Amino acid sequence: HSPQFDITTSPLSFLSTPHQHHHTETGLKHAIPNQLHLQQMPYFQAKLILPPTLTFTTKTILITGATAGLGLAATTLLLQHYASEIVFGVRNTTKGSLIASQILSSPQIKKVHPNAKITVLHLDLEKYESVMSFAREVREKYEGRLDMLLLNAGTGSLRREVLGEGKGHEKTMQVNILSPALLALELLPVLEATARRTGVPSRISWVGSFVQFDHSFGKIPIPEEFLAKDGGKDILGYFDDEKSFVSMARYSDSKLLVTMFVEQLARVVDPELVVVNDVSPGMVRTGFGEYPVWLRGMMAVFFGLKARSPEDGAKTYLHALGVAESESHGMYLSDNKVTE
Repeated sequence: HSPQFDITTSPLSFLSTPHQHHHTETGLKHAIPNQLHLQQMPYFQAKLILPPTLTFTTKTILITGATAGLGLAATTLLLQHYASEIVFGVRNTTKGSLIASQILSSPQIKKVHPNAKITVLHLDLEKYESVMSFAREVREKYEGRLDMLLLNAGTGSLRREVLGEGKGHEKTMQVNILSPALLALELLPVLEATARRTGVPSRISWVGSFVQFDHSFGKIPIPEEFLAKDGGKDILGYFDDEKSFVSMARYSDSKLLVTMFVEQLARVVDPELVVVNDVSPGMVRTGFGEYPVWLRGMMAVFFGLKARSPEDGAKTYLHALGVAESESHGMYLSDNKVTE
């Protein structure tokens, strides 16, 4: 939709471009720890407070991965703040419909927002075709009426898995960056149309993570041939290559790419039409990911001491969607603050 993004090649085609931007270098070869100044999580995370006047009245908000964890908590919290309609983009529509029914019939929602609405649509982020089909359906149903896009769905695993019967892309990269990037680009015109109709900027808030600062690119530099425009190799070829897969860092690497994509997208999107930001919920107890039992046990102990509840973590989403304004355009938000 923008001449500066050629998604026919890859939603990540910009990564080999050596432009300067807000607080990292675009080229992955420059993404080294001392530039990203590794951040340590404090023992106690900041208390999050939303403005008492915050409301999402009249807003239609699309959420990917809304049936569990932070997506589920955000749905409930948004409806408590009077969101007009929540659109679920979920792989399992039967489960999605059941969860939607449970939310809408809960006493807390019936009391504060009896006219709340949830629409459940099918979206499988493992498949480009599903993303395109979903985007078409959203355009048909919500042209000029979609106010906000919350890219929440993601995956994490220590196990390398290549999609498409071994002919597609590595799963973590596909689900966490490639498919959401494509969806954001496909729905950008819908969000812009809404902003032109209402006179209020729409939102794309993409869920990032503080673990991006523990990426592998500084320790294992990407070979130049994958970064050079005339190198003859695609950057996705590197991420699909088995030799590039660092199991403990793949999720972190994918989240760094999210931050980089958001920064680049913001360069070509007018914040008076759509504010694009990258929001970290911090450390949250959600049981997220496809990790082995031993690692889950370690995480449960550590998270039990330091992590937020999903309900508290979801407050960062509402801040990114409804409080943060143009100062957050292209930026990474942590603890409800723009963070470099």
